Amino acid sequence: MSISKSTELKLGIFLSYAGMILSTLSNFLYIPLFIKVLGQENYGVYGLVNSTIGYFTIIDFGFGNAIIRYTAKYNAEKRFDELSSLYGLFTIVFGVIAVIAFLLGAIFALIAPYLFSKSLSVTLLQEFRICLMVSSLNLAFSFLLGRFNYILIGNQHFIYTKLMTVLRPILLCTGYFLFLLKGYKLKSIYLITLCVNLVIYFVDFVVFKKRIHIKFSFKNLDFALLKNILYYSFWVFLGNIVTQLWWSSGQILLGIYASTFEIALYTLAMQLRTVFQSLSVSCNSILLPKITDMSVSNSKNVY
Repeated sequence: MSISKSTELKLGIFLSYAGMILSTLSNFLYIPLFIKVLGQENYGVYGLVNSTIGYFTIIDFGFGNAIIRYTAKYNAEKRFDELSSLYGLFTIVFGVIAVIAFLLGAIFALIAPYLFSKSLSVTLLQEFRICLMVSSLNLAFSFLLGRFNYILIGNQHFIYTKLMTVLRPILLCTGYFLFLLKGYKLKSIYLITLCVNLVIYFVDFVVFKKRIHIKFSFKNLDFALLKNILYYSFWVFLGNIVTQLWWSSGQILLGIYASTFEIALYTLAMQLRTVFQSLSVSCNSILLPKITDMSVSNSKNVY
């Protein structure tokens, strides 16, 4: 039975908030576990790794939003034949970004002893470097494989994509509890996150192949279009930079000049802040395709 666009949109919004609530609840469940099992110092390292990776995420340059917008735009303009080359272009762009992200992680892992020698012991520095490399690999895969999720959102398959936002915190929280209660430490958190994300990316790919019958084409790529995409994504990129500098600079500075106790305390406060911030952005990706569609067709009807 087919589902109307109106129903798809409404269910997508409902699932967005359901996923946000589950993510919030899981945070409140596993943060005390992290502090108890990992201890103050390792929890500080956890916050420092996440803050560092947060800076690497801005090299997305807003291309994730661009895929959603241009997919919706091409669909609204009935330019279906051009989507295959558009996706081929984005595949190349995200492939380059994925390599850059991993290299940035490797470089930062090498210079970490010079930055954090005052706040981290030799053992904690080694832990930081390993976790950073695993997290950088996770980020590289998110750039390389996450595009399937963006394409599905751009084609307004909201129920599946937002169902994943409900499932992901459940899988992560379950994995964290199972492994940490068995005595595994900080590295297991990042390995579990990597494995869960890879499973979700694989399911994204399967759903993409089933629902979006478009093959990526690397012929006749419109690199002139890339200039227009960069103009659009630049403003998203700029907003990401400001957000990252505003909210994550503190952990990096504490990592350089303060102790792991202060890093851990600041990390806890920032995670609580993230819970409230997510309230305002949970439906952004759902509304973007429809707003683009309305812009192209000069319509004022949301559905």
